[in-house]
Amino acid sequence: MSVGKSNAALPAASLLPERWSEEDPYVSGRPVCRKKILGERALLREIARRRRAGQRIVFTNGCFDLLHPGHVRYLRAARRLGDVLVVAINSDASVRRLKGPSRPLVPQQDRAEVLAALEVVDLVTIFDDDTPERLIRKILPDVLVKGGDWPVSAIVGADVVRAQGGRVRSLPYARGYSTSALVQRILTRQKKSAAPTTQLRNRPT
Repeated sequence: MSVGKSNAALPAASLLPERWSEEDPYVSGRPVCRKKILGERALLREIARRRRAGQRIVFTNGCFDLLHPGHVRYLRAARRLGDVLVVAINSDASVRRLKGPSRPLVPQQDRAEVLAALEVVDLVTIFDDDTPERLIRKILPDVLVKGGDWPVSAIVGADVVRAQGGRVRSLPYARGYSTSALVQRILTRQKKSAAPTTQLRNRPT
């Protein structure tokens, strides 16, 4: 509000606290919410601590390449099913094996950082397997969640979670949102915008 007034100005960089310039992610380059992004061992320790505190663990996984509103709504719905939402994302190598050499569009650390910045996401980890089954067996979440394009019978790890008395849920995706569709829309618009230039370039003189 102050800067928006007439004759107001931002302070010179030299007047800003040194600690701010050293610790702010924009300046330091370190990821925001990096305490949420954990390797497997640290993740298991943190989940054990949360369980001792009586918290209910919700687990979901995916590539989460090009995060869109459909992802955000899905994660909000998943978080309501418990106290701690753990999101496991496929590594870059895993995504390439599943979706081809042109994916992911966003590197794994950047995808993890974006997810960790969401208030509804409590913990983020990266796994290199084609499926999260091994990780699910170690975590044994109270609730296992996937998007609506996965019927409960096809959700990886469902039998493991149910055997431990947990729940498995398939939540509907928001209609009209898809990373693949978004990529296709971008490519289509690029082709359309490039077409006039190409035609002019090839026009005979």
